[in-house]
Amino acid sequence: MPETNINTDLIVEEYGRIYQQRGQGLDRIKRALIQKSETLEKYAIHKRITDDIYEMANDEFQPVLQPFRVPFEPTGGVKFYPNPIVLQHIKVDLKISPDQIIDGWLGFLEGKGVDRSQWPITRYMVEVYLKQQIDYDREVNAVYYGERDDNGTSPSSCMDGIRKKLILGAQDDYPINVIDGVGALQPDTCFDQVENFSKKIKAIYRGVPMIICVSQEYERAFLENKRANGFYWLHGPEDLNASVDFTKQVVMGLPCMDDSTDMFAFVRGNLMWLTRKDKFNFDIQKEDRYVKILGDWREGIGFGVNKMVWATKETVTTTTSGDGQGSGQGNGQGNDQGNGQGDDSGETQGDDSGETQGDDQNNG
Repeated sequence: MPETNINTDLIVEEYGRIYQQRGQGLDRIKRALIQKSETLEKYAIHKRITDDIYEMANDEFQPVLQPFRVPFEPTGGVKFYPNPIVLQHIKVDLKISPDQIIDGWLGFLEGKGVDRSQWPITRYMVEVYLKQQIDYDREVNAVYYGERDDNGTSPSSCMDGIRKKLILGAQDDYPINVIDGVGALQPDTCFDQVENFSKKIKAIYRGVPMIICVSQEYERAFLENKRANGFYWLHGPEDLNASVDFTKQVVMGLPCMDDSTDMFAFVRGNLMWLTRKDKFNFDIQKEDRYVKILGDWREGIGFGVNKMVWATKETVTTTTSGDGQGSGQGNGQGNDQGNGQGDDSGETQGDDSGETQGDDQNNG
């Protein structure tokens, strides 16, 4: 069985093959900032359930008003559409050789006993590496660009992300709203494109809190365009905000949409993140002088009401290619310097609050 790589070659080359206590510890293992899991934690309603499918229904109303006549002439009706969100099974498998760190500078991660599953290096792999890398893989590869492939081996193949949901939603019997005439976002015109997109959303939603989702690059470009237009009295960039004038809509740059020219919007509370209620734990097993670390859980993403979702035509018609959509996806290293000692857990716990708001569903 292949083992997980713990590469200490450069450490041994620099500091030698014999362990000497020189005051080293975890505080001397530094790394660049790694992208945390943000999209679902900030903008989705998190529900923990006991089933593998979260079953919902959307209702569509038919008109009932008519001129008065004496005969009884029943009209109208309600049509119900199924709207399930399937939780997809995801796993992580590691097999490490803790002895790799003994002879060298990293020897402080060796334990006192022979039980290698209790050594500090094993705790480091679970509490530092796995918990942060799982969040990174989910955010950068899966939350937006993910396309489930049971035979896949990459993070993007573990679950269907938001973009896949938008594409399928545009083809559904109870479809999302596809907005034409806006085009793929461009740095110099994105302010006008966002306003054009917003104007094509029905007026009934102008007073409803909504999120217009773009990449972080285009959120900045939107603000730069807004500043350049000179329509506001500004004393500095802190006076700018990402709101869309005359609405309760806000432009949000999502880390999961890195490198994308897509744009979509939804009513706050309509994006849902489902996880199994079972407590998530890693299973740490001993095998000879190796340690196996196993973890698996179920989660899924979807929208409560398709009619309260909008996307540009380009967003739902351009195909994706899985991994490689975001920058720096290979090893999870960002380019902002920092300590990197994060505290985000493998399955971040979000809110269990609120049902999706379902008003005006029939004709969004």
